[in-house]
Amino acid sequence: MSELRTGETISLQGGGKVTIKKELGRGGQGIVYQVDYNGKDEALKWYLKDEGDLFYRNLQRNVNSTPPSSNFLWPLRITERQNESFGYVMHLRPKGYYELGDFFTAKVRFKNYDSVLHAAINICNGFLRLHLSGYSYQDLNEGNFFINPENGDLLICDNDNVAANRTESGIKGKSRYMAAEVVNGGVPNIQSDVFSLAIVLYRLFMLDHPFEGMTTLKYVCLTDEVERNIYGEGAIFAWDREDNSNRPHPQIHYNAHLRWGWCPQSLKEAFQKALGKESVLHPESRMTDREWKNLFVELRRKLIVCPESKGTDHDFMVDDINSTLTCPLCGKPVEIGALLKFGDGTEYVLTRHKKLYLDDSDETVGVARVRKADGRTELGLQNRSDNNWMVFTASGRLNELAKDDIMPLRDGMKIRFNNRTTAEVIIH
Repeated sequence: MSELRTGETISLQGGGKVTIKKELGRGGQGIVYQVDYNGKDEALKWYLKDEGDLFYRNLQRNVNSTPPSSNFLWPLRITERQNESFGYVMHLRPKGYYELGDFFTAKVRFKNYDSVLHAAINICNGFLRLHLSGYSYQDLNEGNFFINPENGDLLICDNDNVAANRTESGIKGKSRYMAAEVVNGGVPNIQSDVFSLAIVLYRLFMLDHPFEGMTTLKYVCLTDEVERNIYGEGAIFAWDREDNSNRPHPQIHYNAHLRWGWCPQSLKEAFQKALGKESVLHPESRMTDREWKNLFVELRRKLIVCPESKGTDHDFMVDDINSTLTCPLCGKPVEIGALLKFGDGTEYVLTRHKKLYLDDSDETVGVARVRKADGRTELGLQNRSDNNWMVFTASGRLNELAKDDIMPLRDGMKIRFNNRTTAEVIIH
């Protein structure tokens, strides 16, 4: 096993070096160190053993390629082979970001569903861009994501395994996240990626595992053969509509029971499609990253912030904004304050403290605010973008709303956010 010492220097391919400062963490494949690289603190992932020529050449290609998006902590430099192994340099994880696995153990909690949906959209956008570039990730699991619980900002790490679609990098992944065909010896690819993505997304929302329930609890020891079955072709989705044999245990899988009850029907149907037996056995039937992204963007448009929440803005997801709405946390009825109706027909719900995003952007351009004026309470909208908004009243008067300014919302008002996007205000 190859480990490095504080103060040791490691040579980089093409020239230069890094100096080991301290260990940050370790896993089954390698150790991550904080290093000094040209006077700047960066991270070095160092493999416990030489992963072979195939893996080394693939990592070289990744270093020389452009990251799919800014969400990827992409390999910056690869080291020379030395000390019976090698590694690569990447940026350090910023403060305030936690591994997805930390959320499962309640070490950290998401602020609300706005932050969960924000993280989900960022995950889908990242993998959509990766797949459109002709690459597959090949090793999705809970350790690949660093997430800010306050806002859902996300970084994707461990990109050393990324390879051209249907090309082996030498890594298969973790059994709890692998598609059945990979568990059975197949080569990871984009279709196996989207199956692993569905497992990650289920865990993001439910804080539990989609294939672990009453059936899996009967195994005292998870041998390789057992794992190949319960996470491979024998996998049974915990909420399968036709097979209830693997339902989550009410106490052991408490999160799954509670959070499944909070899910809107559209999200439940998506998980049924993505994780049901048809998807396990037939890769071509799986939910794509684009389908997931479109669903989460729609749920974000309809997200409701409970007016009774204090301190933290409790929110909840719905499908039908025209139905009677009740907050699942406090049990009180909730009324929608206003809608923004865009030119393409989509509607965006505005309730107290609801953030406004345009399309699938991760930028908060506005926030709904409660204002008190003339002895009454009314809903307003604050401009949080860098653009001045052009506001047309129902009577045709034109006003301009600068950054951080707030305006009261009136029925029939039209807001031009930028040169491409205009919406009409509809008061409920």
